[in-house]
Amino acid sequence: MFAEQALADTEAAVLRLFEKLPEVDVIELSVLEPKSETLIAAGTVHRSDLNENRPHMLSVGMRLREVGVRCHFAAPDGGATASAPIADLCSR
Repeated sequence: MFAEQALADTEAAVLRLFEKLPEVDVIELSVLEPKSETLIAAGTVHRSDLNENRPHMLSVGMRLREVGVRCHFAAPDGGATASAPIADLCSR
């Protein structure tokens, strides 16, 4: 539940920033878990990537991944590694 909301909030924030700041073409972002400040998502989003015609993607994780944001949520078994922390939310 937290992961889904964090991804939805991240997507909404990126879209709002580009909408409110037309002079900005690139946003580099890091999303931290509030209590532990653990990195949960990061990337660089280019305005042009949002404007491209892309196939409709149902998952917010897939949409973020397509524009350059990588998710770093713990694996379903509770573990995560630096090289492969991407959860199902970012790949379905």
